[in-house]
Amino acid sequence: MKLAQAIKENPPTNKSSFIKEYIDAHNNIGLLELDCDNMEEAEKILTKALVICDQEEVTEYDDARTRLHHNLGKLYTELRMWDNAREHIEKDILICKQIGHCEGEAKGYINLERNFQLKHIASLNVLIDKSETISAWSKVLEFAKMKKNVATELCDKEKIGDSFLVIGESYLKLRKFQKALKWCMKSLKMYKSLGNLEGQAYRLALEAKLPNVQLIALENMHYSNLNRFDDVEERPGNLTCNPLNTIV
Repeated sequence: MKLAQAIKENPPTNKSSFIKEYIDAHNNIGLLELDCDNMEEAEKILTKALVICDQEEVTEYDDARTRLHHNLGKLYTELRMWDNAREHIEKDILICKQIGHCEGEAKGYINLERNFQLKHIASLNVLIDKSETISAWSKVLEFAKMKKNVATELCDKEKIGDSFLVIGESYLKLRKFQKALKWCMKSLKMYKSLGNLEGQAYRLALEAKLPNVQLIALENMHYSNLNRFDDVEERPGNLTCNPLNTIV
């Protein structure tokens, strides 16, 4: 990129231009920063490249622009800046369509779909968190199953495993222990396939709690049953003791 910049600042006597190479150099470095999760630096470099396109009067439908819009679309999708992502992805699609780049146009539509799906999952996560706050576990279960379906469409195993976890926890709170165990095991299997040690440890801890939770549930049921009787003499515990009192 430094070489391209030096040539740009001191152009040769002939009419050769290295503007596109200069822009592509920015795009490649921006993509590298994106792959390294340096989002702020990637955004800075890719945005600068678009400014250069405008300064050098690069045509609106030039292929150099489509690469920049493509990568900015990916960047903003990762940052969950959905509107910005959609804007750049749609520009990428439009340019590819104008220059007859069918493969690039198809990739643009794939990225646009992914943007909508990730936005959907983010919305479901918010709904799940809100439902957990008010202990609306049937709603948590409903939203978690919706998240599982969207994550499956995305082929995102980590998000699928996360949705299995929430489904299992929902069944646990709803006292449906067999179903809770089933979904916890599915989640554990998914995390093992990904090598996610944190997820595996959490699943095992959750499974270990199941017998204890069942016992607590039985104790609560017994306590509730006792409290239903207004007359102490009618309680099952006292009824079994009555014959002994009579004998004495």
